[in-house]
Amino acid sequence: MMADTYLSIEPIALALRRGDSDFRLAVDTALSHINRRGEIVQVFKGAFGPLTTPSLS
Repeated sequence: MMADTYLSIEPIALALRRGDSDFRLAVDTALSHINRRGEIVQVFKGAFGPLTTPSLS
């Protein structure tokens, strides 16, 4: 039996070398741009299938 309500935790992380603030800033900037332009939905659907939708909260 499937529950009527389910909770989703979607932790996403990238490993990087300690102190590599230039790389961290570049990744954060790129992810912010993808999210702001709404492209994150297409990336998510490409990775997890066309019938899925990320929680954008």
